[in-house]
Amino acid sequence: MRVTGIINPTGVTPSFVIPLFGDLEELYIQRTDGYEKITSFERVYVSNEAKDNILWLDAGLHGQVEDQRLYGFQFEKNNCIVGTRSELGRTLVERLTELKKSDRPFLLMDVAEFLGNASLRSSARSSAYALLNRASPSAATRWQDIMDAESINVTQPTPVMADPPPNKNSLSKDIEIKGSIKFANEFFFDGNLEGEVSSVDGVLTIGENADVRAEIKSKTVIVKGKVHGHITVEERCELHARSQLIGDLKAARLVIEEGATFVGKAEVTPSKNIIKDLGAPPHKEEPQKVGAPR
Repeated sequence: MRVTGIINPTGVTPSFVIPLFGDLEELYIQRTDGYEKITSFERVYVSNEAKDNILWLDAGLHGQVEDQRLYGFQFEKNNCIVGTRSELGRTLVERLTELKKSDRPFLLMDVAEFLGNASLRSSARSSAYALLNRASPSAATRWQDIMDAESINVTQPTPVMADPPPNKNSLSKDIEIKGSIKFANEFFFDGNLEGEVSSVDGVLTIGENADVRAEIKSKTVIVKGKVHGHITVEERCELHARSQLIGDLKAARLVIEEGATFVGKAEVTPSKNIIKDLGAPPHKEEPQKVGAPR
């Protein structure tokens, strides 16, 4: 299948981006296995507004089932590369000095993870901490604690949990719903849903088996499965590895893990509490990362 273009959900460069396949009428994204081989192509529906953010390519690149996964990286508006992990990695190494000059340590952390460069990750992490510490020492300390916890999780195998954590309302993967769901507190959903999900102050977790085609409004949303629809959250939205969001997103804070797929428009605006905590004047936050698909 021919590579048609790339989409950058954040609109920020330089950044990892998502390769698109097919043609102008039918667009697809690749799905892969744990060995970075393409297993299938899944059609995505992109709004006319989102299509304005697509950089159309005529690079003569193709991807087929069983081929190595293709990755994308956009340096500037019309300067993008698409290739396998090794091909993209060589280019990133060659242009590493250029990336360091971008003064985006969080991006460099993503690049370091992609390259498997522990030294670069360590220096980028130190720069990110210093940048955050200038705005708010307390926020920098909390971020450092989170990073330390993630480092521990990387070194210790994590069991795959099909069931939701205790004390959560939940609906399993065998559930199919057409209609609206309203909830309070914490809610774990792992089934099929077509309709609407809403909560005033709840935390919604969409499980790995979930296929949700709905408008979602909540205080916090954690996506591990598939969502086709718009998401609006008052506080934090997390797109975990292997998750898929096709739709627009509004949030005060956004975390996109490496391996997540996001096709749509992101509007990330800090809440008053977050702005106060960081000690910064109100502004529209620039999204820091789009994880490269695994």
